[in-house]
Amino acid sequence: MLLTGENQPIRVLQSVGAMNHGGIEHFVMNVYRKIDRDLVQFDFVERVNDRCVFDDEIESFGGRIYRFQSPDKHPISSMHFYRELFRAHPEWRIVHEHRSTLAGFLGCLRAASYEHVSTRVMHAHSSTLSKWYGGVGNAVERITDKRNKKKIGKIATDYFACSDVAAQWLFPPESSISDKVRIIPNGIDASRFSFSIDDRAEIRALYGIPENAFVIGHVGRFSLEKNHEYLLNVLRDLPGEMDGRLLLVGDGPLRDEVEKKAIVLGLRERVTFAGLQPETWKFYSAMDAFCMPSVHEGLPLSAVEAQASGLPLLLSENVSRDTDLGGAAMFLPIDIGSGAWVEGLMNCRKDVDERLCGVKLVVDAGFDIVATAKELQAFYLRAVGEMRK
Repeated sequence: MLLTGENQPIRVLQSVGAMNHGGIEHFVMNVYRKIDRDLVQFDFVERVNDRCVFDDEIESFGGRIYRFQSPDKHPISSMHFYRELFRAHPEWRIVHEHRSTLAGFLGCLRAASYEHVSTRVMHAHSSTLSKWYGGVGNAVERITDKRNKKKIGKIATDYFACSDVAAQWLFPPESSISDKVRIIPNGIDASRFSFSIDDRAEIRALYGIPENAFVIGHVGRFSLEKNHEYLLNVLRDLPGEMDGRLLLVGDGPLRDEVEKKAIVLGLRERVTFAGLQPETWKFYSAMDAFCMPSVHEGLPLSAVEAQASGLPLLLSENVSRDTDLGGAAMFLPIDIGSGAWVEGLMNCRKDVDERLCGVKLVVDAGFDIVATAKELQAFYLRAVGEMRK
């Protein structure tokens, strides 16, 4: 049993789905890399049995990982697991749970409240405020999401969100705590994403993309909400003289489906499926525009990274307006057809020498990870300091 003493770092339990590639996971790791780990240490509870992409790095930092698979399918046994876990680790006085919805059984945070963990944070990272997406998932998920929104004020003690839209989604007026939500920017290591002519040449050569081709880029999970197939329609309708290409970074359950549609549309040779990449920042330099036709979104980390690389942004109206850090992003509906998106792409092209101001834009907007890590670190230390008084 590890107790937190005055000379030891406080330990914060981060509750996540699985520490693989994804916006939430990258955000948590960005904070973990920049936080002063002599003062604050992270432990993780994951809702999978298999090891995840970031587990080795977490353990190298001194973080500990605990797992319970599919707690929504096993609420009774998972509640027993979580309560026993908190009893075995009284050093955890802060639990920080990251969610896109409140669907399902909030076992970790509920158990923390039953075991009197003093600070219990619910952090909203997305939004389904979209006519294209009928709430969340299936009927059971919709019912539990609605019920949990009414009860979250009794389960959590603190409420964070990545944007105003995400806050409105996870903490609506009926939650009774909508006026207590704190906006925490999705910070990134901005300097890493600075535009590089060398990275641009390297990635284009690696995937056989012509130097003068116009590359539409997207970084994200192949899932329903990301709407990758819409990008194929946009690519299909680009004028031939633009030599349009599509560069897709990421993986997910719908990747095969998107690849099949690219073949059906006769576009397969013009679409690069780059998969998961450890050095994502290089790929932004290879792009000419960043395009995100999401059916719902909070404040996507990839769009912040794209702006650090100086890319013009074309986003769906379902993406939070807070995503536009410099006032130059273009927002379009996704129910008007691809023609307007093609026109938008034709009007938002930049010369590569215009892209070097991206890092300053992101830092000035408060989205540098150093500032975000300091803000969360101060919150954790203040919370524990108040407990010790």
